[in-house]
Amino acid sequence: MTSSRPLTSMCLLKLSETDTMEGVGFELVSELLFECYRVPKVSFGIDGLYSLYHNKRAALPTSAIVVSSGYNCTHILPVLNGRLDGKNSSRIISGASKLCLICIGCCS
Repeated sequence: MTSSRPLTSMCLLKLSETDTMEGVGFELVSELLFECYRVPKVSFGIDGLYSLYHNKRAALPTSAIVVSSGYNCTHILPVLNGRLDGKNSSRIISGASKLCLICIGCCS
């Protein structure tokens, strides 16, 4: 890259998290990014919702149920008319780690 501008002034930083991230975490990360690294723009979002909007072919808003599974837990995220219904979201404490143990148990 031959531009004289720093990399942080040329791009938007997107950070994805699950829907249960505490607000304090966002504040600390934002402070570090803006003050120490001089990042001009940051977008915080839920990874499953980023995927929904990226892969949706029909016109938005849309209604859907997003199932976002990680290593330790799975999130059920209802989306009504293009907006997350946070009151009805749920977290199931069963993720890929438990599924791996179940699969190993079945195969041995």
